[in-house]
Amino acid sequence: MGSDPAGMTSGRPLWPWVAAALVLLFALALIVPVDHDEGQYVAAAHLIATGYLPYRDFSYLQTPLQPFLIAPLAWLAPGWLLVAARLANALAVALAAWLLARTAVRLSKRAIAGPIVIIAVVAVDAMLFAATVARNDAVPMLLFAAALERLFAGQPISPRRAALAGLFLALAASTKVSYALPAAAAAAMALWHARRADRPQVAGLIAGMAVGALPTLLFLVWQTKPFLFGAYHYSIDAVTAWQTLIGTTERLGWGFRARRLAGLLVLGPALLMLVAVAITQSRKRALGEPRPLGISLGVLLIASLLAAILPTPVYRQYLVPLVPPLILLAALRAEAVIAWLRPRTAFAAFAALLLAGSIVAGFVRSVNSGIRAPAAERPLAIERQAHRIGRLGAQAGGGIVAGLDPLLLIDSGLTFDPRFAAGPFLFRAGNLAACADAALCPVTFAHLDRLDQAPPRFLVTGSERKLPPGIPGGLDGALDRWALHKGYAATPLGAGRILWTAPR
Repeated sequence: MGSDPAGMTSGRPLWPWVAAALVLLFALALIVPVDHDEGQYVAAAHLIATGYLPYRDFSYLQTPLQPFLIAPLAWLAPGWLLVAARLANALAVALAAWLLARTAVRLSKRAIAGPIVIIAVVAVDAMLFAATVARNDAVPMLLFAAALERLFAGQPISPRRAALAGLFLALAASTKVSYALPAAAAAAMALWHARRADRPQVAGLIAGMAVGALPTLLFLVWQTKPFLFGAYHYSIDAVTAWQTLIGTTERLGWGFRARRLAGLLVLGPALLMLVAVAITQSRKRALGEPRPLGISLGVLLIASLLAAILPTPVYRQYLVPLVPPLILLAALRAEAVIAWLRPRTAFAAFAALLLAGSIVAGFVRSVNSGIRAPAAERPLAIERQAHRIGRLGAQAGGGIVAGLDPLLLIDSGLTFDPRFAAGPFLFRAGNLAACADAALCPVTFAHLDRLDQAPPRFLVTGSERKLPPGIPGGLDGALDRWALHKGYAATPLGAGRILWTAPR
């Protein structure tokens, strides 16, 4: 079967495979239960769509680009931003799979690599998660895949192509800070390579990176303290403070992280691909891999692996940056892996069974979580609940609504309180020293008096009652008691949730 640089497979285009992947991801995005991480990203997009800016007007705990890219969906699908953001992420992963498939066909010179790569992308558990929730994982991964396609799917590289690759790399880092490591690695390799050749192309790459880094640099200069707290310090200091508060500091140890990382990698083909790449690293075939502008897929893979394991605790979404370079390397090394396995038939059979089992386990985990989820935790049910809250609020005269579950509030039609843009994540950091500064942490469980200065008209509680155990009723319990003390009237919403309405 011959190669097809245009992305054809045996005379047929890749789009049927991409379309099938998209249908699967769309279906999962509509049934997978909501994740409490989603609220802060959907809330940020909603606030930007209504004229607010991150770091200045509300707290945002990442580099700034993601909510700006998602904000137009609030205008295109008013009242349905949660669902729209999920479907946008599903589309982003499907497009990334297509870009990686095109690149793999060029690298491997095998047309069959295209559909195999698309299947591999949607079989990785971390990718299924990224595609089916409204977080900030899918969009930067798409940008990373686009950068790799510009670098590795066409030779020789023109300055314009290099500039686009640099732009996409830096935009990915401006969307999620994890991508700063592979972007920095690519820049370092290119600058080292420029000592000998391709200086115009390297200059284009660096110029593109400079443009892509502008969103981050502008907010860094303009809102230095809140930006550094949200994009950098929070991810280190607040995680330790939270694990201390709930009594699970053992999760911060390297032993726990290593075990959890292995357990997440085994859900899908990622772990076996890593092993295959490592086995073939020293073979002569590995020495012939393309290094456009001196940029090595192997080094990018190492940088992405570091980006995956440095955050604590390890969660499956942190593995997403690892997938694009890993899949391309695996496609490039496929023949070397087959040659290595051929005389080891027993091992090959075991590896095939393990691969099949891990892929099935990953799919079962995602599908099962959607099918078995309580109906009230699915995105369409959350949207209906938000609309109900909006109707109840409108009947009471309207006003500002607050709470630790922005997913229930932003599509209500009521005015969302920007002090709760980060959902539970800043509110729970009451034991963090930096949160003594109200400019960094507007409201926490330890600083509820700050709500007294401008109490919201409505307050919704009920989604955050489990943790921390030292606070009766959890984080929402603290808000319940504040509302009772202030004379708010309670309206049960079902599923343990309450709409509190302030007295006039």
